[in-house]
Amino acid sequence: MKKAEKYFSDLEEFLNSPLQTLTSIHIDLTENDLGDEGISKLSEGLLQCANLQVLLAALRDNSISDEAMLTLSSSLAQCKNLNYLVLQLECFIFFY
Repeated sequence: MKKAEKYFSDLEEFLNSPLQTLTSIHIDLTENDLGDEGISKLSEGLLQCANLQVLLAALRDNSISDEAMLTLSSSLAQCKNLNYLVLQLECFIFFY
């Protein structure tokens, strides 16, 4: 399978991309005022990334609630091919 890597700085651009083909995503949505609604949309998009292996996501300064983070976590758990994950949330960085 050909490796499909993509960088995004806009949520709508990510959602309108060929999600099923992406294997490596770097998405920087820092200070985009996503809130819970934006995280819900991101989570729905990630569910369509069946071949996703690498995700680097910067989500700092977006007023994300704990409930929205649970939604995102649930979506990430469905990405069965994901083997490298970096989430930047506020001033914390989580590696998996």
